[in-house]
Amino acid sequence: MRASAKTTGDAFFAFILMVFATFAYTDGVYGQEEAAAPSVREASFNPYPHANGVERITDRNFNSKVMRSDHLTLVEFWADWCRPCRMLAPTINELAAEYEGKLNVGKIDIEKHRNVYFRYDVEAIPTILFFKDGRLVFRTVGVRDKDELRKIIEANL
Repeated sequence: MRASAKTTGDAFFAFILMVFATFAYTDGVYGQEEAAAPSVREASFNPYPHANGVERITDRNFNSKVMRSDHLTLVEFWADWCRPCRMLAPTINELAAEYEGKLNVGKIDIEKHRNVYFRYDVEAIPTILFFKDGRLVFRTVGVRDKDELRKIIEANL
């Protein structure tokens, strides 16, 4: 029974990714010309700017980096092909620098680390989960501006 649930979950995950990638964020959306749209996989994009305090979260280190943390922890679920994730990256980096020492910030790649993704029923990306004292305290889906995220952080510090 468990094997079939896992298979069903994988199939559902693959379907959602396919639909999301195909319809929502393709080049040429909103009247832009194909040639003017930037490539989804730009070589200069670095989702882990460690200098800004954004950590790589994995299935293996999730418990030690997030669940056992003494600070509020922001975890962004993202993928390399996700344009909204790329739009959100500078905001996450700025918040990590702004709240250094008070807020832990990490990103988890949903294509490489699916256990946490499934454990928290992440259905769309970017999804941001906030954890405090080993508990999920807030969830938000989609691109959010810095002020909105700052309010969430301040309310949970």
